[in-house]
Amino acid sequence: MGRLRLLIIDRNELTRALLKHVLNESSVVEIVGEAGDYRSSVGIISELMPDAVVIGEDRQSEDFNLHAVIRSDFPMVRVIELSALDKAVLSKMIGLPPEHPGRSAFDAAIMSFSPGSS
Repeated sequence: MGRLRLLIIDRNELTRALLKHVLNESSVVEIVGEAGDYRSSVGIISELMPDAVVIGEDRQSEDFNLHAVIRSDFPMVRVIELSALDKAVLSKMIGLPPEHPGRSAFDAAIMSFSPGSS
C-alpha cells in the first residue's frame, strides 16, 4: 500500500509546523502541502487532490464551513479533524523511534484514513 498523501490545513503556523514534524517521521504519510487560510485551501485541495486533509478544530466560521465544502466538492478526500487533545498527543510524539508502540499505533490510525478504508 502506498503512502497517504496528506494536506495540512490549520490557521496556526505552530500547529502546522508540529504536524509536519511529527508526520514527516511517519513512514505511511507523504505531506503534499499545507494551508493556513481555509478559503484558499479549497483551491489547494483542487490542485493537489490529496488522499486526506488534516484540519484544525476551528475549521468553520459563521460564513464558511470547510468540512462541508470538502464533503460536497471533494467526496474522495478524507477529513481528519484535529482537536486540542490531538495536538497535545502529537507534541509528545516528537522524536519517538519508528519501532515505538506509540508510533506504530499512530501509523495504523493514520492509514485508517486511506482511500478505500471505511
